Amino acid sequence: MNRNVRVSLVLAVTILVWLLSGLWFPQKMQSGSDLGAGDIVALTQVQARYLSWEYYSPTMKLFAETHANRHVFLRAQITGEVISTPQARGVFVTAGQTICELDSDGRQADYVSAQSSFHKSQLEYTGFLSLKRNQFQSELTIARAAADLEKARVRLDLARDAVDNLQIKAPFNGFLETRSAEVGDYLQPGGLCGSIVELDPILVRANATDLQISYLETAQLVDFEVKYGEKYAATINYISSVADSKIRTFLVEATFANPASHLRAGVLGNLIVTAPRVIAHQIPGSVLLLDDNGKIIVRIISDGNVVENVNVTIVGESEYGIWVTGLPETVALITVGQNYVLAGEIIVPVFEGKTNE
Repeated sequence: MNRNVRVSLVLAVTILVWLLSGLWFPQKMQSGSDLGAGDIVALTQVQARYLSWEYYSPTMKLFAETHANRHVFLRAQITGEVISTPQARGVFVTAGQTICELDSDGRQADYVSAQSSFHKSQLEYTGFLSLKRNQFQSELTIARAAADLEKARVRLDLARDAVDNLQIKAPFNGFLETRSAEVGDYLQPGGLCGSIVELDPILVRANATDLQISYLETAQLVDFEVKYGEKYAATINYISSVADSKIRTFLVEATFANPASHLRAGVLGNLIVTAPRVIAHQIPGSVLLLDDNGKIIVRIISDGNVVENVNVTIVGESEYGIWVTGLPETVALITVGQNYVLAGEIIVPVFEGKTNE
């Protein structure tokens, strides 16, 4: 047997013995229940940090938009030709100002006639009552006079309403947003004259998720912050009881004073809600993980350097990290290496700012 063959045989035998040694002397993986005396285990090293609880007031920002507090369309109650539109579109009008005026078309004369008829019926009824006291008038005649007086009163009321409806007036202070009728137009009952919007107070609408809605209640004080930084103190006056079927959120409305209608409808911003303070921990966002059920967890170190999964709830965020609830008051949080260890595993922690001894 030559030298090369002998060298090859020695190498083959050495490799075979090394492979078979794994069957005779297996190296056990570390776990809290598998460790025993004499086991040789390579423990995973992670970086950790001690954290203590703090009081935190969760702040939510809900995307919001301003709306008119009231937006009313002014419509004709009677038929008639428009003979006057004294207010220009876009101007501020006060309650009672005329927006459109219709041609009388004999209604003023009807009103004068109805007044005369009512006055006559009233005199007759009073006279019959006087004669009754002297027993010169029958009950039947008095009843007929009372009926005539009531008919005259109804006719007068209708004639007065017809005259009043000749002028289509602003029902409240606001802006004449649109004016749909012009002089010469002929309006039917229901015909559109224009629309009025009220911007003081102004309305803010936002949508909140089912988690956010738990922090909201009516009469709660909030802030509306516009895109360019100005803030306005507002009060929540409505929270929807039913979620929108398409976007699965709840409508939230708040109002605040808007002197001189400084803000217009359609301005975008955020509704800022400060919830009651809670006990929470501020942690790096990088340590958040998801368990098999899709719930948010972090990994901490419990007694004996054993890894433990803890479910947490996010309640806020800042430039320094994420605020969560659900952790013990003081906790050793794994900050680096949490993706490479499992719950129940024993690890070697290296705490930030310290060297492992």
